[in-house]
Amino acid sequence: MIQEAKARLPEKFSDWVKEDGGRKKEDPFAPPLGYDTLFLSEWGRLGFNQVDYGNGPPLHVVPLQGSPVIPVAIVGSLPLPKKGIRLMTWCVQDHHLQPFLNSITSIFPH
Repeated sequence: MIQEAKARLPEKFSDWVKEDGGRKKEDPFAPPLGYDTLFLSEWGRLGFNQVDYGNGPPLHVVPLQGSPVIPVAIVGSLPLPKKGIRLMTWCVQDHHLQPFLNSITSIFPH
């Protein structure tokens, strides 16, 4: 399904660009904004955990505030020499937390 959807992108994009400029165009590539949309960002290779501001490396680096509307997850690396990941999430309801953690654990095995 992913390969088929990717194969259709050039044609869908071309059709979207050719639409009448006077009409408001709906972006077919914009994800829906709702609880069932997950924005996942991997920060492990950005080098934030290797920055030393004079007190040694940070314990973890994440944004101060996530989205109050859209589920967001940020995967980061633990400070060296530790191995593993640190997962920060926003907008995951309590009754969905364990299934969400199970899914993430299957993607990033121990």
